[in-house]
Amino acid sequence: MAEVRCPICLYVFDEWPDAYEGEFYEYDAERDVYEPVDESLLRSFREDDQDQHRRRFQAWLASKYLRCPNPFKDPTHYLFYPYGWYGEPFVIGMVGATTVGKSHLLAAMIGQLVNQRGLDDLGLSVTVADPRRHREYVRDQVDPLLGRSAVLPATLTPEDEAVSFVDAVIITNLRTRRDRLVTFYDIRGEDFASNRRSSDFVNAAGALVFVVDPHHSGLAGRPGKIDDEAFNAVLGKLKLVGRMDQRTGLFDIDAAVVVNKSDVLRFQPPVQDWYRRERTRGEVDLDDILDESTVAYGLLYSRNATAWLAPVRECRRATLHFASATGTEEALDRPGYYRRRVQPNRVLEPLVAVLAMAGIIDRAVFVGDRTGEVGI
Repeated sequence: MAEVRCPICLYVFDEWPDAYEGEFYEYDAERDVYEPVDESLLRSFREDDQDQHRRRFQAWLASKYLRCPNPFKDPTHYLFYPYGWYGEPFVIGMVGATTVGKSHLLAAMIGQLVNQRGLDDLGLSVTVADPRRHREYVRDQVDPLLGRSAVLPATLTPEDEAVSFVDAVIITNLRTRRDRLVTFYDIRGEDFASNRRSSDFVNAAGALVFVVDPHHSGLAGRPGKIDDEAFNAVLGKLKLVGRMDQRTGLFDIDAAVVVNKSDVLRFQPPVQDWYRRERTRGEVDLDDILDESTVAYGLLYSRNATAWLAPVRECRRATLHFASATGTEEALDRPGYYRRRVQPNRVLEPLVAVLAMAGIIDRAVFVGDRTGEVGI
């Protein structure tokens, strides 16, 4: 049986509670509390074994919650019961320092993935895993950014929450009819090394999206930092927990390195050649992924920003991308809002790459003469 992991505290269940034995809760939105389900109602469902009533019970379960056993003594939290129906999740972490735009990039990515159905052309159907959590995320992050062009506030969380669960979706490959639960995390890298949950996270992670800021890395013309503390903290933790493949000496995890805020570089070669290039619908062009990765690698290398290339050197497979979560910078005369309407650009390309490397995207849509060179 595939393991089920609590997305909030990362506890691994020995066994997902049976529908006929679990203790269920309902969420009361008005009071913002979880109330235990009436035991007599549960008993009536469990005693009626007719097919039509079993289907009704299934539909009923699809709106209920379980209380996480949580042996780590975290605050009490509840999990949407259907979360455990899809087995081991594919865990994606967004890595970077506080001001690199991780929250904006992730909000733009999930907005295009779910609300705008940005991967339908690849035969992928995306359903939110927990409708209540997703609605709250859209209300607090996606709508302000994409709907009102508002600058999202920096994510301020306690040090022990440097690993922050953001949202989860179920991706169904309509060609293979396979479902995969995909969970997204925001990693505050500067606090990651000392975080008590960091080892659990890197053990569970399937892919990491490393976010590069052009200003921090020196790509925007003025001197940048000498390295990225967030990148170092996460890669260091991968080594400490033993994610190293002894045959290759690389971490057994896939990575995408994203030069975010690429709008500030959009008139500079070679970024200008990629910034407006759209993905061909209905296919994943591995030659394009390889070419963009090569160009982005060359740009970082030529600007002495080699510290931001560490994931490429140390992870099993890695791609590089140019993207912008907003397409514009914050307005100086209108603090809290962007100069122009927010228009995310190329934010799904890193996600397409990691889903392709994970096998969630069907290989039937791959094109390109140099498939083997990409390693997908």
